[in-house]
Amino acid sequence: MTNIQKLVSVIIPSYNCGKFITRGVESVLKQTYRNFEILVIDDGSIDKTKDILMKNFESVIIKYFYQINKGPAAARNVGISSSFGKYIAFLDADDLWLENKLENSINFMESNNFDWMCTSMVKISENGEKFVKRIDDESWVLNSKTKEIKQLKNGLFFFSSIPVHTPTIVVRKKCFELAGIFDESFLIGEDTDLWLRFEEAGLRGGYLDEPLTIYNYNGNSLTKGKKIDGLHEHSKVAKKHALILGLNQPLIRQSYSEFLWAVADRYYSDKKYLRAFKYLILSVYFDISRVKKAMRRLCKL
Repeated sequence: MTNIQKLVSVIIPSYNCGKFITRGVESVLKQTYRNFEILVIDDGSIDKTKDILMKNFESVIIKYFYQINKGPAAARNVGISSSFGKYIAFLDADDLWLENKLENSINFMESNNFDWMCTSMVKISENGEKFVKRIDDESWVLNSKTKEIKQLKNGLFFFSSIPVHTPTIVVRKKCFELAGIFDESFLIGEDTDLWLRFEEAGLRGGYLDEPLTIYNYNGNSLTKGKKIDGLHEHSKVAKKHALILGLNQPLIRQSYSEFLWAVADRYYSDKKYLRAFKYLILSVYFDISRVKKAMRRLCKL
């Protein structure tokens, strides 16, 4: 590591995570990389999050911001606009970092000249089961030699299933100047949208296969517990980027059609037949070669 550590802005959005946020902040304070600022954005909590922070960290400088509940995208955007670091790192209030999270991430970025990066992570499920979520070396999104991520390789594909998780991300702040910030119109998928825009802006993303983040299931977190149709939201993200990439290009039309077909198939499996029908028709519209396959599926509805 260089002798002079560049400032990292750690952005922690929180929605009714008062009972978790203490350990999350503590995991930042234990970092081996010492030059950081902590920004907590309280997204309309009603569980005395601020009081808990002030009680447990009265001698620690934490920049606290309160806003009415607007969702994770808006909360993170407040943090980005209020930050001073060369790097931005995101941590959800109910998650944790290992002590070498920042040090290893920034060393990896600097040594490989990446603009942004992510890592694998340990996920703790609702029933307490632990497992590591990672990008496999054989994945089409990853160059196993250079560790560079290309989520738009050969078209749009099924980017919503790629395990690029926000609490593992470290970004050079310049990326937001070039690609913009989180799109607040998305209820979920706003992170996927931004990582795709990074790539579209020519920014290089890297993957470090070290589980440096611990993701905890929390039913009261920013999006958990809300009745959100995840498939529909990710389809909005897909449409946005299909338009950016150019639906006049055959490869993009075919790839977008394939995505819509997969959405229709998922709705069909969930017995949501009207929604399945809608996406089936859209899939055929963008790739007429699917019409025979669609007719066979329609006969089963």
